[in-house]
Amino acid sequence: MKINKLIIAMLLFFISACKEYFVTTKINPDGSCERIIKITDYNGNDSNDLRFYVDSTWTKKIERSGKDSNYTTTFSKKFNSVVELENEVRKSPTFKPEIKLNKTFRWFYTYYEYSETYKRNNPFKALPLEKYFSPKDIDSLNQGLGEKSLSNKLEYYVQACMSAVLIDSVKNVMEKHSIHNEERINEFFEKMDPSIFDHKEKLTGAILDLCGSQKSPQLKNDLDSAVTRLERKINNQLEPVLGSGFTSRVILPGLLLDSNSKSVEGNLLSWKVEPGSLVAIDFSMKATSRIANTWAFIVTGIVLILLIALLLVPALRRRRTNF
Repeated sequence: MKINKLIIAMLLFFISACKEYFVTTKINPDGSCERIIKITDYNGNDSNDLRFYVDSTWTKKIERSGKDSNYTTTFSKKFNSVVELENEVRKSPTFKPEIKLNKTFRWFYTYYEYSETYKRNNPFKALPLEKYFSPKDIDSLNQGLGEKSLSNKLEYYVQACMSAVLIDSVKNVMEKHSIHNEERINEFFEKMDPSIFDHKEKLTGAILDLCGSQKSPQLKNDLDSAVTRLERKINNQLEPVLGSGFTSRVILPGLLLDSNSKSVEGNLLSWKVEPGSLVAIDFSMKATSRIANTWAFIVTGIVLILLIALLLVPALRRRRTNF
């Protein structure tokens, strides 16, 4: 079934993305860390509107952004461990990442394996990704490439999920009232004037017209409830996920060995999370680095020198004795 104009209007009506988020996580050699959240076009007020959790324990810095009277606000906080960081950031009503750090000591080197995963958050009927994205598209989403060509496909996919829920809701209501006309329902949503969604009563009335002489006050109430539930999902669950993409950055100690990031500058890794991508996929950021344990090299060198000395001294003594 084609994506109807009504659902497109619903999406455009509720999505507004003004703020830009840049989330940086700095991992220290001892396993402690610092989280820095930089938000453009935000003056530090109305913290309830933020996508990421901060409270009074975070350091806040507000700067003027150029001559256009915009502000950039930066929040930062240090944590003794990644476990503390995860417990803090999962208080967010929107983004609840799973953050892990595996620190492994192997004498000459200490290895750091970092991962941060944002679970798929789709409040609507999750349709098969393969119908809307190519394998290359899915790979790009998983890598956080931020390709503009994916935006339309993501929007199209979300529209399809929303459309499926609304159509199913209408069908369920009509079946409840012993009205069976699936063909007319599908045709109705294909041809619906998108502006009608701005007026919920008009939408409900238009759907009621499908029922002909069988419509009743209870049927109207049930249809009205179905539309209201959809509005609530859009406002409370979908809009926060779609309203803002973000850029996530990770700084690991030492030499970077491996990562699924396509943007690497030294040991600074970046991932671009597209608005709406979390409706379609789990997004996972992974990276591994290592630092050299200088003391281990020194100790090993001393031990080797001592061993060599222990082996050479007896040989030299025997040689002198023979002479």
